[in-house]
Amino acid sequence: MRSMLLVPMLALTLLVTGCADYRDAVRAEQCLAAAQQALAARQPAEAQALAIKASRLRPDSPVVQGRVGAMLAAMGLEREALRHFDRALGGRGRLPAAVLAAAIDTYLVVGRERQAAAALLSAVRRYPRDALVLNELGYACADRGALLPQAEQVLAQAVSLAPDNGAILDSLGWAMVKQGKLQPGRALLVRADALMPNNYEIVYHLATVSLLLGDHRQAKRLAGRALALEPEYEPARTLLRSLR
Repeated sequence: MRSMLLVPMLALTLLVTGCADYRDAVRAEQCLAAAQQALAARQPAEAQALAIKASRLRPDSPVVQGRVGAMLAAMGLEREALRHFDRALGGRGRLPAAVLAAAIDTYLVVGRERQAAAALLSAVRRYPRDALVLNELGYACADRGALLPQAEQVLAQAVSLAPDNGAILDSLGWAMVKQGKLQPGRALLVRADALMPNNYEIVYHLATVSLLLGDHRQAKRLAGRALALEPEYEPARTLLRSLR
């Protein structure tokens, strides 16, 4: 027979534990918000300390661990970010797409391609019908020039879901160009440019593929157009200098 005294004691214990978890969740969220503000104010040491504090408040939360990892990676602290990404991807829960993309990118930066591939596969399983998420994840690989066949497959899936999205067409075209599939890649980039004519990154991609196809005049014109759209875009500056 259960003790009648034990029942209210258990209820009280659960209530206190729940309150403690809630308080920690609120405090962790406050730390992450303050860390973001410190990062915007160019106070990386303060931002890092606050992010670590948030991770200690919610060590078993995949979302918190993933957000901390993404923040550390954005500060250039890829090695420190890894253990947080490992925790996030090892737990249960639906991680934000930005966290997954940051994790994949960080794994690639440090040469952990197998983990990046596993993270990409896991992300595709979690977001199979979300074209924008698939685009972000595939482009994280394509822009690094890594996991290109997998990236192309993910991005082709995204295009099938949103065939008139210029950003996604650009991502798939860029992944194909990176694999040497220049003509089909260029055709996708041309379509993307028609849909988003003021996007300097798409124009830069077109300039790059024009150069690879041997059309230096077109490459120079497109690089100049990309810079006219965004004068501080360094890849276009570098390309234009090389052509001069």
